[in-house]
Amino acid sequence: MAYYQNPNYNHKYTPPTYDTITSWYRANSATRSWANPLNGFDPIPFFCQLLKVANLPEIEPVVSMQKEGGFDYENYLETYFVQLTAIGDGRVNFYETWKEISNEYLPKILTQIELAQSGGCQIINGYVCNGDGIPIKEASSTCKEGEEYTKPLLYEDIIEKTKNFIQKKRDEHADFFIQYLSAKYIYNTEQKWNATLVFYPNMYSFITELSSYKNGSTVMEYVKYYWDEKDYVSGKLNIPITTRYTFPFNTENYQNGIKMFENFSAPIPNFKDLL
Repeated sequence: MAYYQNPNYNHKYTPPTYDTITSWYRANSATRSWANPLNGFDPIPFFCQLLKVANLPEIEPVVSMQKEGGFDYENYLETYFVQLTAIGDGRVNFYETWKEISNEYLPKILTQIELAQSGGCQIINGYVCNGDGIPIKEASSTCKEGEEYTKPLLYEDIIEKTKNFIQKKRDEHADFFIQYLSAKYIYNTEQKWNATLVFYPNMYSFITELSSYKNGSTVMEYVKYYWDEKDYVSGKLNIPITTRYTFPFNTENYQNGIKMFENFSAPIPNFKDLL
């Protein structure tokens, strides 16, 4: 069988600095400190060796993927990450972000792990093959065929995709806020409202002031929203943002001030539910 050496293989990672984590821990116990807990230890050589031994059948299947058809990492991790829906704000939580990113990158990660364990570099017709296309072993169900699964994963790309997904979810949430303002106030045919978008940078607060003249007096309403979407909302509504550092209230209109601060202290709703 022809031999293929991955041209991207880094020789500095073999042999490992230590055979096991325990041997490294004992060898460095006298020189570690709270300020320098690793004492210059590079764990990558150890993990490179771990990839090799993980292909042995007696190794824990979470590492080795020795289950028939490949270990189901996605469902295994799902039970843990589904509990993280409470992390994040009302627009996008940690779980749905992880789900989006894992759907994109987990198949690529599992494919590249299996290739590294098997010594291959590509998948052809369901087999792990070397650079000459000679089969090495049958690929598991988690090992995918195609150039997109063997391209190196760059952390810049992962960060960018994560940021884009979070921003997309925030913009979608803001679209419902804009629809709510438009339907209830800005384009209300029964009562005319004037809308002013106000940003208070000292408190990172963004609020929409709505005024309407009714029964001989001015009626005020206030609707708070996430400050990081102020420019998006302003652009969609074509209303400029007014920046203020103090509140425009005095003893004559303190009732408006009370109404405004009540809105400040209330949680931001999901405006989709209010439409």
